[in-house]
Amino acid sequence: ITTWANNWGNNIWRKHKSFTWNGTKDTDGFFQNYVGSTDNFDWNTGSGTKWKQLTEITRYDDYSMAIESKDINGNYLSTKMGYRDSKPIVSSNAGYNEIFYSGAEDENNGAYGGEVQKGSATPSNDSHTGSYALSLASGQNTFVSTVNTSDGNSKKFKISVWVKNGQEGNVAFYNGSQNVQPNDDEMIRAGDWWLLNFYTSINNGANVYITAVGGGAIIDDFRLHPIESSMTSYVYNEWG
Repeated sequence: ITTWANNWGNNIWRKHKSFTWNGTKDTDGFFQNYVGSTDNFDWNTGSGTKWKQLTEITRYDDYSMAIESKDINGNYLSTKMGYRDSKPIVSSNAGYNEIFYSGAEDENNGAYGGEVQKGSATPSNDSHTGSYALSLASGQNTFVSTVNTSDGNSKKFKISVWVKNGQEGNVAFYNGSQNVQPNDDEMIRAGDWWLLNFYTSINNGANVYITAVGGGAIIDDFRLHPIESSMTSYVYNEWG
């Protein structure tokens, strides 16, 4: 059974949940006492004692693309769109508001795809990938995001960002209450850039960002996701 709903805020009917029959079977695998095609499924509540929910789509974008879903075990799978909702920029097995990525490529009124804010930074052509990075003076912040955890509780996250060589000591991550320093054992140099990785617990509803301390820095390709989740992020060139 597949149910539909119109509770997405725009009164448009879209697919919502899927169920499979979960009643008694005999030793040959045949349903026992099965009555009709939906056997007492309650269409008002979207449930039934002999039915097991397999999936639930929990979020759509404005173009009816499913961007967050939940499986039979309550695990989430999410995709965020960028470039004015034309291209996927990040996907992860985590909640929609637990994952953030920006390569500083698709600014629109001070924000980037995937609901990441530019903050007080200045765009720079000295980029790690794509055409743009962000330049910070000491005390400025960027890649500002609001984390809402899927269970409403504090959760540990991994945060990554690329920093121009010689400026890696000037970058910290603000987790909603204090600045966090990168893990020294996971600093990786590639040419003129350093990859910094941070690990910290973030409370539900916290505003977080990358900040410059003690000096300026040019940064690019910001990623944030729960440590138990994997993430794939994308940067596009002028040919898509």
